[in-house]
Amino acid sequence: MDSFGGNLYVAVSDVIRNKDDGGRLRTCLETLHQEIKAAGSGILRAAYSSLSLPLTLIVRSSTFLKKNPAAQVQVPAASNDRVVEVAVKCMTAIFEQGIQGDFSIDVLYPFADLLTLKKENSSEELRELSLKCLCALLENWPGSVSDIQHEPDGANPMDAIRFIVYRCVTYAGEEGPRGNRHIAANAYKSIKLLAEHFPLPKLWMPVLPGCIAEFSRTLFTAGNGINMSGPSLPASSVVVEALGAMVAVVETTLNNQIVDKVKPVSEQNPVDTLDALISSMKTDGEYNGAQKGAVDESRNAPQPSTSTPGPDGSWEWCAYTATKLEESFGKCLPSLQHHPAVSVRRKLGEGVVALLSNCSVALEASNDTLLRIVLTLVYDEWEKVSSPCCKFLDSLSRQMSSSSKGNGQEDHPLAKIVELIIKQRSGNLRKAIENSSQEGVAAARQLASALEIAGPLRVHQLLIGSPVRLSAFCTSITRCFAFDPTAAPLLLKSSAEPGPHLKTPNRSIANGDASSTVVQGASTPKKDAGVATDSAMSSAVELPRMPVGLFLMNESLYRELARVARVLGWMAYCQDEESRGLHYVIDALEEVLRRNMQESMHPLDAGSAVVVISEVLFGTYTATSVLKKPVAKSNVQSDYGSETIQTLVMGVLDAYTSLPLWSAKTYNDEHVAGDPLSTEALGQNAMLVRTLLDSVGTFARVVGKSFAEGGQILRLALMPMLERLGDPCPLVQAAAETAVDSVCWHCGYGSLEQLVSANGDYIVDGLCSQLRQIHLYPHAPHLFAALLRRARVAPKLLPLLAEPATLSLKGVAIVSRAITERYTPAFLQAMLEIVTCAEKESKNLLEESEACAQALNARVQEVESKKTHQGDANDMEMFLNEPEDDFDMEKDVLLEPREEEQLELRMRRTHSTSVLASSVAELSGPLMSVKDIRVSLLALSVCSMALMALKSSSRCHSIDDQIREGHVSKHRLASNPTPPKPEMVLPMLHILWNPLKSALSDSRIAAMEGALNALVSVTKSGGSRFLASRFKKDIWPIFERIVSGKGQASGRTSLRLLEEETAPNTVMRSKLSVMSCVARIAEEEETRGVFKGFIRPLVETLVPLLGKSQALPIREAASKAIVSLAKMDPDVVWFVLTDVVAAHGSRELWTSPHTEMLPHQKQLLPRIGGERGGKMEGMEQNVGAYSKPYFLTKKLAADCGERAAALLAKVEAESVEWHMKIDELLE
Repeated sequence: MDSFGGNLYVAVSDVIRNKDDGGRLRTCLETLHQEIKAAGSGILRAAYSSLSLPLTLIVRSSTFLKKNPAAQVQVPAASNDRVVEVAVKCMTAIFEQGIQGDFSIDVLYPFADLLTLKKENSSEELRELSLKCLCALLENWPGSVSDIQHEPDGANPMDAIRFIVYRCVTYAGEEGPRGNRHIAANAYKSIKLLAEHFPLPKLWMPVLPGCIAEFSRTLFTAGNGINMSGPSLPASSVVVEALGAMVAVVETTLNNQIVDKVKPVSEQNPVDTLDALISSMKTDGEYNGAQKGAVDESRNAPQPSTSTPGPDGSWEWCAYTATKLEESFGKCLPSLQHHPAVSVRRKLGEGVVALLSNCSVALEASNDTLLRIVLTLVYDEWEKVSSPCCKFLDSLSRQMSSSSKGNGQEDHPLAKIVELIIKQRSGNLRKAIENSSQEGVAAARQLASALEIAGPLRVHQLLIGSPVRLSAFCTSITRCFAFDPTAAPLLLKSSAEPGPHLKTPNRSIANGDASSTVVQGASTPKKDAGVATDSAMSSAVELPRMPVGLFLMNESLYRELARVARVLGWMAYCQDEESRGLHYVIDALEEVLRRNMQESMHPLDAGSAVVVISEVLFGTYTATSVLKKPVAKSNVQSDYGSETIQTLVMGVLDAYTSLPLWSAKTYNDEHVAGDPLSTEALGQNAMLVRTLLDSVGTFARVVGKSFAEGGQILRLALMPMLERLGDPCPLVQAAAETAVDSVCWHCGYGSLEQLVSANGDYIVDGLCSQLRQIHLYPHAPHLFAALLRRARVAPKLLPLLAEPATLSLKGVAIVSRAITERYTPAFLQAMLEIVTCAEKESKNLLEESEACAQALNARVQEVESKKTHQGDANDMEMFLNEPEDDFDMEKDVLLEPREEEQLELRMRRTHSTSVLASSVAELSGPLMSVKDIRVSLLALSVCSMALMALKSSSRCHSIDDQIREGHVSKHRLASNPTPPKPEMVLPMLHILWNPLKSALSDSRIAAMEGALNALVSVTKSGGSRFLASRFKKDIWPIFERIVSGKGQASGRTSLRLLEEETAPNTVMRSKLSVMSCVARIAEEEETRGVFKGFIRPLVETLVPLLGKSQALPIREAASKAIVSLAKMDPDVVWFVLTDVVAAHGSRELWTSPHTEMLPHQKQLLPRIGGERGGKMEGMEQNVGAYSKPYFLTKKLAADCGERAAALLAKVEAESVEWHMKIDELLE
């Protein structure tokens, strides 16, 4: 006893002594449980017989008392379930130690007794602990199968095991999906362990039907209730154990070794028998009863009798059982392949692979169902689920590949099923998708994996080599990617989500993977210093991606369908060195594309074909391999697509261009030829164009740097792609950005700027061609906007664009524009993009010039300062050291070579921007006053922006010319050519002045407002000194006529326009526009001088608009204009307002903000109605000492006095300098 420890001995003794007292016995058992857990395996092995005896007695006494409560037992306290529970825990602790004692089959008998306890007369905890203890025993079972070959004491061990199995099945069935999952899981686990430790067919044949029925019930409930929620579904642990138990029992009973012994010898070839069996299948994989009977008759084997055969292990029983298993498997297993629990899918894959590997002979009728499950799970997202399926299919693929090469090997029995799946699924994918998303995912996975397992040669024989089958397949898979036309209006204004991004711009063909889209092997493009970079520098949207608006489609389903196309492309590509199969596939898809364009009711059917083409070609890039086998071809490189792929991509892009795909309208423009489209049609076109752009980005990823090398491929899609960058539709614009980023990312360009710079000549030719033929390219403004605004390539593109664009503009005469009058707005929009970019560029150049001039001035001051500090003492030394050649002595500071290069480049850029702006302004000027209001407004905007660009370029040229003359050596000036002189602003302003004046006199209020806005820009660009006399002569009469309410009518004004002009709202808008223009000009110090010659008449004209009789917007605008004019000449404004206020009587005439500074001011001012003015009668006569009639009347003063007083106070509050004439008079 000392060998296993005194504490353990004492605990056992206490258990034996307290067998009659339930409370003490439970305490003793708990102490024994702790001692067992603390003891080592060696001690427990030595003491097993001593420990097991009292515990077994407790268990047997408990079961006996449950059946006969009045019976006399050895342990009376065992009637308490809590005591038995602790005893079972002690047994579990012993078995969990894994001790290797003298186990025999006898140890199972207590469990047979314990499992006789029913749910009604035993606690749930006791049943759970009993099954847990049985699992612990079986997991560490040291016995052998020979233990049950004999019958100790006349008992049959097999009956005991069958009884345990029966009770485990009963326990699991009683719990159901809502019961205790631990009881059900341990019950199934016990059955699995019993089957593994006692793999005797005779033992399991009688209980096989009952076990399969219970397993099927649990699995069917779990699989068909996936879309449900709540406690009605079995737990995943229960499903896992049920799958394990089912596989273990079937493997034990119907493995190939056993069936081969009882299967009758048949003269018929097994492969022929399998052919007959497969031919009896329906199109969906099920069997027809009559056909199955015909197949059975074809076998030269004894036919099973009509009665159910007994479990004797005969061929009849095996065939009958296999039929029942086929039915069970078909109902409960396929649905589990979509179970959300990874553990369930993993166990399903392992189990199905085991059945196909070990029971394929008996389960011949179920091989189709089982193989489809493997083909589905092989593409599972979790590697631990797909790994066993990959290993099995790898072996199957090698065998099929060997047989297809004609080396004498017979086809694998499963090869026919793979071929059948290819034939079936290639034609009914769309039907599977319509049934449910899960069924569609399964069908797509099965087809993709079947294609890969079959291999390139067999796929060519079954599919690609047959034009009829290939055409049908291409049509079928294209229909799977059908778009939903009803979603088009909803997506029209949406940019949609871009999707995941690639972080590494690398390519790898040999080791690609279907689940890996970020490729390996190259370096990230480096950023250029000083160059504005786009988002493509750090990442790019991963293409291909799921298109928006697909019908009956989600992300997972699209991914699986795309995998089918990719695998097909890879199989066709690997067929031979020339990849003829891939040419066949692409040709068939292009034919589908053309047919959809001609026959379809909406363009989205063509988009479906575009998606499939992209995915097929992308399959040649990813080298997808479900078996993880690297496959490479000799004509494939790491960073460049093969010549075959380049040729195919070029052909596809050419087909896109030849078909009316790129020209699809995504917005309505009344000035573009054609009837306006509905919202549905616009949305469908936008979805189609987005698909095309994604396709271009995908091709760039597939071909790599070869996409841009040589320019043959890139230029097929570059201009349409860049044009869509400026598309008004957000969906198309975002897709264009994604495509451009993909091209830059995969072709080695750091940004869109670098892409445009590298293809500048081609782009400039395209731009000029579109300018010359604007009626053929109504989307040209979008292209200009995309390049000049979004791409930020103006510094590099404008110098290239200047000369050819100027020549193109000179070739576009007014007569030719009249022929295509409706396209003139598009032409002007393109011009507006050019001058907007030129204006920004000229501003940047001016800032650079000013910065350079400031730096040079600082250096000059530094040199002069050094000269001053040296003094006269060094004059003689400087004279003696003076060089003989004093050619450059007058220039103290010279530019460095780098600065000279920058100066020359800046002067050339200045010339380019000025030439473009001048050409555009000269061409657009005559259009300022045309009948088409939109044309007129666009022309005014173009000319305004052009003048601003010329102003900056003129100033920039002046500064640079001074720098060149003052800080460039005369040797350099003499040797270098004189830079071209840019177009100046004042000559162009002189040319545009008359058209602008005509636009100001336009009777249309919108045109007049646009002309006033243009006048502000003209004033800023021309300056007050140049325009002062022109304003007084030409502009002031127009302003006076409008503000005074005399209107804009001219001799050619029609009656309708005259009526519109005299409408109250029109009159108000005219006055507001003029006063706003006056305020804007007067606010700027550089422009307010244009009013110098007529500021007093202008103020006197505005004062009547301050009256209470005027509308509030008029009073506010007049007040703002007068205050702005006070900044230029406060004397005049103060005098006029003082007269009005004095006449109104609201304040003293002599009050002045500077009374202290001007003490004798009152002696200089005329007193209204006083000495200088003479006596007035009713103030209807002239007021003040003026030679002409004065504007002020008593009525006007009463109407405007209050607001004039408020404005006077505001003018007086400003710190202004009074007119010098007053100072002279005061002296």
